[in-house]
Amino acid sequence: MFRSVAEEPSGTIIAGTGSQEKTFYARQSALENSTVIKGWIEDKGSIPASLQKGDALYFPECDPEVVHAVIEYLKSTTNGLIAVLDPSAGGRKDVLFYVKMYKFALCLGLSELCVMSLHKIKELTRDTEAFLHVLSVSTEEKSSLIDDRQFHNWMMSYVAQKSEVLTESTIFKSTIMQNSQLAWRLCSLLITSLGGMGNGTGAHSVPISTSSPFPATLNKSPSLKTTPEIERRRSPYSYRPQQKSPSPRQDGNRITKPQKDGARKFSATVEEAIDREYLSPKHKPNN
Repeated sequence: MFRSVAEEPSGTIIAGTGSQEKTFYARQSALENSTVIKGWIEDKGSIPASLQKGDALYFPECDPEVVHAVIEYLKSTTNGLIAVLDPSAGGRKDVLFYVKMYKFALCLGLSELCVMSLHKIKELTRDTEAFLHVLSVSTEEKSSLIDDRQFHNWMMSYVAQKSEVLTESTIFKSTIMQNSQLAWRLCSLLITSLGGMGNGTGAHSVPISTSSPFPATLNKSPSLKTTPEIERRRSPYSYRPQQKSPSPRQDGNRITKPQKDGARKFSATVEEAIDREYLSPKHKPNN
């Protein structure tokens, strides 16, 4: 899988099958920007057999164009997001491209790329037909996104906000009635959401955005990084960790000091950090 080229180890990644199969090469140091791949490099025995083809990492179900874009993101140290999200940097991509990218980024533990891909999905889901495409691809059994919290929450937010439009849509009604598998997957999505509402994990509290306030230049920020352990846990290729007992040092009556306006939020999630760094009004490009 990894070889020495010009004094630096290099890795091989194969994507697609048959005539659509493509091979990509990248420096090991670049690939290690994915915490999942880094874990595989450190423990080659942990690589799933289905993801190996000779000495290469093998992703037969992945779109080679998506894999290539993610590799470019991993190889970049400052503007990897531009290579993925800026239309002028790689041609205009449709909403399904970003759904597939979200899946692949999730598998590789790339939280930053997941958040940005989801933002593009929101931006490009402009009508019922686009939503049906997203619903179909995102709920495929082999790589369903239903169990991913932030994607699931957005889907349910969209359904809640567009409920009248969807129920009155002829194309939505005919598609659901003619495609029993898709109808069941939508039903499963709704059931899991209703189950989550009882414990406060429902989707209705999550707002939906359809604008794209990205600045002209996007740089990776250290504040967006999460720990390797967290990234690996999110990947479908990793085992779920055992739940830890509450720390005896935690005190429910503890008084929390008020936080000053603008103070850095050290407990912020990746989504909140990206929203603060890239999507806040102060970073919108000037008209």
